[in-house]
Amino acid sequence: MTIDTLCKKLQTSITFQLRHAEDEYERRGVYVTGLQEFSNTVLPALHVLGEAEGAETKAYIQGQAAVIDFLTWLAIPFIRSCTDHEIAVTLLDEIGAGCTDPQVQKKLTIYTNQLKARWHQAEPGGLSHNPRAVRHRQGSGKRGFPLLPILMGVLFCVLGVGIVLKVMFPPTLPEAKDFQPAAPIAVKVAPVTSEPQSSPELPQKMSEPKPSARAGSVASPSEPDGENFYRYIDNQGVIHFVDNSDKIPPRYRGKMTVYRDSPSTSQTTKVRIINNQVLVTVTLRNGDRTVDANLLLDTGCSVTNINGDLAARLNIDGRTTRPGIARVADGRTVATRMARLDALSVGPRTKSPIEISIMPNSGPGEEADGLLGMNFLRDYAYHIDFNSQHIRWH
Repeated sequence: MTIDTLCKKLQTSITFQLRHAEDEYERRGVYVTGLQEFSNTVLPALHVLGEAEGAETKAYIQGQAAVIDFLTWLAIPFIRSCTDHEIAVTLLDEIGAGCTDPQVQKKLTIYTNQLKARWHQAEPGGLSHNPRAVRHRQGSGKRGFPLLPILMGVLFCVLGVGIVLKVMFPPTLPEAKDFQPAAPIAVKVAPVTSEPQSSPELPQKMSEPKPSARAGSVASPSEPDGENFYRYIDNQGVIHFVDNSDKIPPRYRGKMTVYRDSPSTSQTTKVRIINNQVLVTVTLRNGDRTVDANLLLDTGCSVTNINGDLAARLNIDGRTTRPGIARVADGRTVATRMARLDALSVGPRTKSPIEISIMPNSGPGEEADGLLGMNFLRDYAYHIDFNSQHIRWH
């Protein structure tokens, strides 16, 4: 099979998947899967062709042109639809690292730089936290101009000149007659009385009880909180939880949500803490199948994921899943399958329905069946008591 035929076959497959994608999220997953397939099949085939016939032959040049055309066809919509720039940059970096053709590698570098520009525009400062970029800078053999030693030398010279001038020309102090005593400051002390003074600024009906707020309603700032807690979203899209409505800025009070927990509901959930990792027992429901599992609580994981064994226990139909992408602990990006469960429960908290990602490997550890991610955790206020090994819900 020629390189051109291989690219056209892969292009046909991707086009078919894009036509049947239900939403933009699925389309992004198709682009990611296509790029990974491009890295795993097309680039190795081009390398084998170059080794066999040479990079100057007509067959190789034609194959190189087909590869660049296919990459352009796939990378441009991938960049335009990208929402997780860090994962996308890491993916293109990995593809470029495995590419042996300089022209294709140059094209990948151009697309990576376009992604970085969009990332910097969407999240200023986020690019400096890309761990892969840091590794590249540390691993490159280029050395910059030794600016720090020069700056230190200039600083010492300035300090030395200052000390010499101070010794040669000591400052003269003004004579005592030049100083005038400051005028005394008069302080008025109010008399202290034993009777409390009423403040005219305070309303006279502060002690009157107000009706309690229900979950999802809007409460006034002076409303007694009791066991309520409050959720609001600021202009940056950050979700906040507070235990008192007075802590909410006035401009967000009209959009806050009030939660009241039932007194009979348990507000703690037992967990296991192993090597500073929090292992949580969860209940997952898919149709008529309900399964208990152990997930690691991971606030750095955007979508809750489970391993293949747990997916089989839940009887998830592979035909109903969608392509996705996830980054594993060592920084690599892997193709996953996305599915929707009817419910996920942790103690008294339940989210229904919930999106989960099915990882292709065996999972994060022997005792864990997956990771409990932020698409569940961000909806609830909680803290972890490491001493008693409990999650305390608020």
